[in-house]
Amino acid sequence: MPFILLIFFGIFASVCALILEFFTLSIFSSFLFLETVFSLKTFLFFLVLAIIEEISKYIFLFQYKKRTSFEHISFFRLISYSVFFGTGFSLVEYILSLPSLSFISPIPLAFFPTFLLHTSLTFCFIFFLSRFHSQGKTLTKTSFSVLFGTIIIHFLYNVFVFLH
Repeated sequence: MPFILLIFFGIFASVCALILEFFTLSIFSSFLFLETVFSLKTFLFFLVLAIIEEISKYIFLFQYKKRTSFEHISFFRLISYSVFFGTGFSLVEYILSLPSLSFISPIPLAFFPTFLLHTSLTFCFIFFLSRFHSQGKTLTKTSFSVLFGTIIIHFLYNVFVFLH
């Protein structure tokens, strides 16, 4: 049962991030938009997307942790939780990208890199929340460091995908 709940938490985190991204990009449309060449506006665009998505993941995983207990869980469970949450989060992105894909394969190639990104970054959050996070505090210096690291990795992924 917790695995299905994790998929839904991943979906909800992704939908929440998507709504926030649309809202942010519509308000700051003159500063944040994707250009055909890499520029400061493109840089800010990718950075804002990474910040919103990683904060959304962190908040939903923190809420999941408050409702269930995953302190001192096995490494296999950590990976399983990451895969299920990452699947839910990536699924929304994949479904939204379907109209722009020119092919559909049994294991969609467009889904796999996004799935790996979100699953691995989710693993960082779950590992941190299960091993090092103190009860009651949403954001500590250490959690900020983990959040900052995942934002940087996500940002670099976005830039890499854009440039290739």
